[in-house]
Amino acid sequence: MTTPEYTKFIHQMMLMVHEVVYDSKKELIRLERQEFIEILYQFIFLRLIVEIKPDTISFTSKDSLDVGASETAIFYLFLTLLTEKKLKDENKNFFFSLAYSHALLVRERAIQPERLIRMVSAFSRFHESFEKNSKKILKQLSSLKIEKIKLS
Repeated sequence: MTTPEYTKFIHQMMLMVHEVVYDSKKELIRLERQEFIEILYQFIFLRLIVEIKPDTISFTSKDSLDVGASETAIFYLFLTLLTEKKLKDENKNFFFSLAYSHALLVRERAIQPERLIRMVSAFSRFHESFEKNSKKILKQLSSLKIEKIKLS
C-alpha cells in the first residue's frame, strides 16, 4: 500500500468511526478521544493484515504484559465481533484471560488498570454502535478493503 493510499484509508476510517460510532459529535471528551484512537488502531491493524497477509501477528511492548496483552485481547474481541457478529460468554472469558494472564504469571500482578479501562471502554463503545449499525459498519469496512478475516 502506497503512502497516499494509506493516508486516504486512515482519513476514511477516521470519518467512518466518527460518524458511525460517535454520531458525528462536534466535540469528544478525553475518554472518547482515547476510545476513538483505540478503535481506529483496530481497523488499521485489520487493513495491514489484509495487505501484508502475515502468517502470525504479535502485539508487544517492553515485556508484553500490559500494552501487548491488552492489544491482543481487544483485537481478539474486535475480530470475533466482526466475524461472528455477536459475542458469547466464552469470548468474554477468553478476553479476560488474554488481558490478565501474562501479568499475573510473570509479575504476579494485574494488568495496569488504565490500559484495561481504555480497552474495555473502547470496545464497549464500538460494540454498542455495532449492535445498532452492523450492516452499515460491515458495508463501509468492505468498501475500505477490509475483507472478512477468519479466526483460527
